[in-house]
Amino acid sequence: MLSTDYEINNEYKGKSIYELQVISNDLKKGKEFSFDDKEVKRLIRYARYIDSISWRKLLVDLICWLFVPICVLLLVFCFA
Repeated sequence: MLSTDYEINNEYKGKSIYELQVISNDLKKGKEFSFDDKEVKRLIRYARYIDSISWRKLLVDLICWLFVPICVLLLVFCFA
């Protein structure tokens, strides 16, 4: 969450470089930084969702994504 860009469910969030520098300076001075509770809960919920994806679903998705490119490469090499 303390980065310029992170993604939650295809929505990109983040802080500007300036905001991060201010937070960094405050932390160095001993000040506390409090995260937005709503955003933290949303991030944890999304992380749990990602963790719950089964390896079978990931494998099927991988095969589906690679099927067309592999077929195209095979066609190119077979008829080249």
